[in-house]
Amino acid sequence: MRPNKVKQFWKENKPLAVGWMGSPDTYMVEAMANSGFDVVVLDMQHGMGIGPDRAVIALQTINTTETPRWFGCRGTTRSTSSTSSTLAPTA
Repeated sequence: MRPNKVKQFWKENKPLAVGWMGSPDTYMVEAMANSGFDVVVLDMQHGMGIGPDRAVIALQTINTTETPRWFGCRGTTRSTSSTSSTLAPTA
């Protein structure tokens, strides 16, 4: 199992360089995952067409690198005026 780089950075109070993806294009996902970011986030709430089927492919693509992957998706709890979002690690 890979060490969790994000948790390590948080424990050491270090900032993270986060790559935020709004596109399901696997070429872009691969480029982002190999660009040196500390973590890549797939934005399934605001992204253009990142559905569960494309997210699986994107996560598999990111998994070929050492870059941790997270995804943001629409949550099920409601606040006073909008749907909350959830940011969750996939490892």
